[in-house]
Amino acid sequence: MVAYIAKDFLISLTVDPLSCMGKLFHTVYANLCPNCGGEIKDERLLYSLPCEVCLPISMEEVASKSSVKIKNTVYKLLKKIGNLKDYREIVEVEEKLKEVDKIFNEVTGSHLWSIQRTWVKRVLLGKSFTALAPTGVGKTVFGIIMSAYIASKGGKCLIIEPTVPLVKQVYERIQPFAEKLGIRVIAFYGALSPSKKKEMASRIQEGDFDVLIVTSKFVSSRFDLIKDKVFSFIFADDVDSIIK
Repeated sequence: MVAYIAKDFLISLTVDPLSCMGKLFHTVYANLCPNCGGEIKDERLLYSLPCEVCLPISMEEVASKSSVKIKNTVYKLLKKIGNLKDYREIVEVEEKLKEVDKIFNEVTGSHLWSIQRTWVKRVLLGKSFTALAPTGVGKTVFGIIMSAYIASKGGKCLIIEPTVPLVKQVYERIQPFAEKLGIRVIAFYGALSPSKKKEMASRIQEGDFDVLIVTSKFVSSRFDLIKDKVFSFIFADDVDSIIK
């Protein structure tokens, strides 16, 4: 039996239940082939394969390989037959993820957690999202490494924290990444001296920074300083506090 899912609606095919006993059931998803965006069976998605139309290889040919090796093999085969489309982005994102994790490991001695890797992938794919997770799973660390990485590639990043102590904390924690990657990080908050505020405001206005760390209050009270800035990545920490 095959069930089709199209545009979030499940279309069930009527069959005799007795005739299906002992048989495998598979689902075909519309618009989910990672290469052409067409129909694809669930079992091929499980192995990160494109649909049979894009690449007619069986799952048995790749079942023993790791996820990374499967993706690299598929990438090379699609390129070889001249049918490489959206799958290119999947491999590129994996390579960038490895680069982010390598930088993180060199600075901290640790590797990104699974949930952090998922968030990094979403950003690399250009997706905006809300990270709903308990305290202590690494949301702030994710924002720091992601900002540092994107800034090292030429983008400007904005980190918004709900309080001054958190702005200071994030500023201190991003310094090792800033030194390694050669990026300019500045923090603006109310406790700065008048002369320092003037200096920071001038730098913000002139775009003399790669990563800017501010409080949520700054966004509402000094929005004029950033209204014409184009940010490649904006990380709003503790969104609940910011909304309140």
